[in-house]
Amino acid sequence: MKKLYILTLMILPVLGFSQDFSFDILSDTAINTTVGSDVNVDINIVNNTGNDLNLRWRMTADFTGEESWEDYICEGVLICWPTTKRFNDIVVEANGESEIFHHIYAKTDSGAGVSEFCVFDLNDSANTVICSNFHVTTEAAAGNDTIEGFVNGVPVIVVDGDTFELFGGVYVPLGLEYVSTAFASSISQNAPNPARDFTLINYQLATSMGTLKFHDLTGKLVKQVTLNDKTGQYRMNGELESGIYFYSLWENGTMIDSKRMQVID
Repeated sequence: MKKLYILTLMILPVLGFSQDFSFDILSDTAINTTVGSDVNVDINIVNNTGNDLNLRWRMTADFTGEESWEDYICEGVLICWPTTKRFNDIVVEANGESEIFHHIYAKTDSGAGVSEFCVFDLNDSANTVICSNFHVTTEAAAGNDTIEGFVNGVPVIVVDGDTFELFGGVYVPLGLEYVSTAFASSISQNAPNPARDFTLINYQLATSMGTLKFHDLTGKLVKQVTLNDKTGQYRMNGELESGIYFYSLWENGTMIDSKRMQVID
């Protein structure tokens, strides 16, 4: 009987105990956007226990025929991992939550791709894997004969005399839907990107003040800019060293959107 008791103690640590967690997808998992857009999906990992959770997130992707597509993860607003980082161990505090931003970036070529995001308990990975697939479909970017501009602060393009506004991440016909409530906070992808001597970022605010924050890959805040106009264009003139950065728009203490930029020598 004594030997059986010792054997049981040896097996228990191997089996482990499942930890209770879940994650909520705060955005649509079927996304239609335009080439060059950096799609951001918000995920909250929720710890439903009174103990800290030891978890791991993992990403896989199927961008067949879309080699220029990328996906990457930002943990909170401070740490954004490069595309080569396919998994990371995290600790979610007792009865707390961790915010994850899952980005999918279709640089060129219209088409479709899938990026899978999974979370599992390191102590019981066989039974606790939770996954979600994000399906992204892109439309071809506007041609060279397309005119780009702003109408009352809203980004628009004119194609063959027809005007389209950027709404919800895609261009839609400018018509009856264009009312003041459509004026939402947003930032554009910087251009040119990669940037060398300068780059431009268009923005619009729902209020009269916002903030642009720039972080490097380690999560360090390297630059912060106050925006005092409801719509405008911020020009950055070579203030940052070469490397990968993430810039985000903040308004009323809340991050509205974030995008990635590259600075080269």
